[in-house]
Amino acid sequence: MKGATRFSPWTPIVAKGATLFLWVLIGGLIAVAVSAQTVEDRCLSPAPPDVIVSPSSVGNVTFAHQMHSEDLEIPCAECHHETDAVRLQMPHQDYLQDFWIDCTTCHHESETPACPQACSTCHHSAPHTVADETMSAKVVIHQSCWKCHEVATGSDASRNCSVCHQGAATPDSEIGARHIQPSSEKEVER
Repeated sequence: MKGATRFSPWTPIVAKGATLFLWVLIGGLIAVAVSAQTVEDRCLSPAPPDVIVSPSSVGNVTFAHQMHSEDLEIPCAECHHETDAVRLQMPHQDYLQDFWIDCTTCHHESETPACPQACSTCHHSAPHTVADETMSAKVVIHQSCWKCHEVATGSDASRNCSVCHQGAATPDSEIGARHIQPSSEKEVER
């Protein structure tokens, strides 16, 4: 049998191994391609509407997003600090170094979230653990607006809710100015 190929019992095993190797290689290449996406690619969401209406217990808040971001050219990170928290002068890094709060205990992945988060993701209104003891979302949101808008601050805040909260009943002295202020001395210090 000259010229005949000699059949080895190992041939089917080698063929299966080579096929398996190729599938693993292809899967690995796909995984690398997916992980190479930028944060912006992974977090891409449709553009926000020109006006954002947020529900609130004292009347919906109408926020002119386009006016702030495009007309006034206020950078996104001015309000959405999680998009660039490491480079902004925010107190978050101080919390990591100087306070009892250590976000890296739970958040091992990176110093900042991969995608923009809702304020209430970290700023809980009813903290359950010491790690939850950040300013409440209500306080953070109000303070964010107050960086530029001094109209509804301090003791007059409870009398001027309707400046932002459309349809809000004017709170009386029963509610008082502290309803939007920090709820504890700890929160004031932060």
